[in-house]
Amino acid sequence: MTTGVQPFEGIRVLDFTHVLAGPFSTYQLAVLGADVIKVEPPEMPDMMRDEGADPELAEQGLGSGFVCQAGGKRSLVLDLGKPDGIRAALKLVEGADVLVENYRKGTLERLGLGYDVVRKARPDIIYCSLTGFGQTGPKAEHPAYDPVIQAYSGLMAANGTTEINPVRVGPPAIDYGTGAQAAFAIASALFHRARTGEGQRIDVAMADAALMMMSMPVMATQVLGRTPVPFGNETPGKPAYSCHDTADGLLFIGAATQRQVVRTWRALGEAAIADEREAMTRAELDAVAEPDRARLAGILLDWP
Repeated sequence: MTTGVQPFEGIRVLDFTHVLAGPFSTYQLAVLGADVIKVEPPEMPDMMRDEGADPELAEQGLGSGFVCQAGGKRSLVLDLGKPDGIRAALKLVEGADVLVENYRKGTLERLGLGYDVVRKARPDIIYCSLTGFGQTGPKAEHPAYDPVIQAYSGLMAANGTTEINPVRVGPPAIDYGTGAQAAFAIASALFHRARTGEGQRIDVAMADAALMMMSMPVMATQVLGRTPVPFGNETPGKPAYSCHDTADGLLFIGAATQRQVVRTWRALGEAAIADEREAMTRAELDAVAEPDRARLAGILLDWP
């Protein structure tokens, strides 16, 4: 594998995360050169170790759900429920730049590894906490998994169709989005520290990440005063930016602009329609959107 730029080379990260959002965030740092030490308890290691497509690997604690964001990390077992474990963790903190955790709010504080304690051992530490709903607010104490936040945030309601709705997004999009946000926040904090010498506490909430990932429907709701209707594989007003049946399966056409729509019609051998669409205004294109959807459906059903 070709090694690219390693901007985080020399940065040490203590990874007290489990499941997906947290491990994915620290994996991004590892990919970019950070020395990530994943810390797990002896009696309850990361639950993703026995999750994945291959039962034999899962039985060995190497499930695909775990290893896909474990690459490039070192591994350490510490019992944080015992004084020796906390002392060892604080010793590691002294040589660390970043600590990332995604336990329920207050868990590491109760164990003696909260931010106020950690920054005494390393004043410029960057301490990132990932939770479902953040460190403050009425739901701060509530745990959450990806599907819970999909339901809570409205992502499931925005997915599917008017006939089949709400629909859960299959891949854990909220976990990945939260992990990416956390990694970016940590990178920003490292940049800030390089300029000022200051560490900081970072609070990353899955619910916030979900709303960020739905910025367009959230804005549409604010503008319209109502929730946008889910449209599934058919983009309203854009028949050439939708999914269609063909002779050998579904095809998604990605013609979003007027120029792309015109070129699509030409590629399908419909020069006359292409010429008409090229001369139309946006309002005129909207007016023929549904008839064009029917035309495309008829053409593509026997294509290629």
